[in-house]
Amino acid sequence: MIRCSCLIQAGQIAQGQQTNLEAGLEKITQTYFSDAADVGWTQIAQGSGFTDAKPSKSSIISMSVPADTAQETRVDVLRAICDLWTAETGCHVDDVVATAMSA
Repeated sequence: MIRCSCLIQAGQIAQGQQTNLEAGLEKITQTYFSDAADVGWTQIAQGSGFTDAKPSKSSIISMSVPADTAQETRVDVLRAICDLWTAETGCHVDDVVATAMSA
């Protein structure tokens, strides 16, 4: 199973969007690793996250990938995560922080 940790601001993503994002992460892990996604969500309380002294709109998505994952695959996975997030939430790509860390 591929662990995906998602850190978002409370109220930032509707339940329907969250469901779609989970399905999208599952598709990414199946496409690149032939494995299921284990998605966990952490919400930062409203008024607790800031970027440039303003309430943050950022999401952090951290995917634990196999240690032998090629750099090109990591780049493709990160691009897929960013594309998923911006398409589903309408956020700017600058508000997406994605990582593909070795498990």
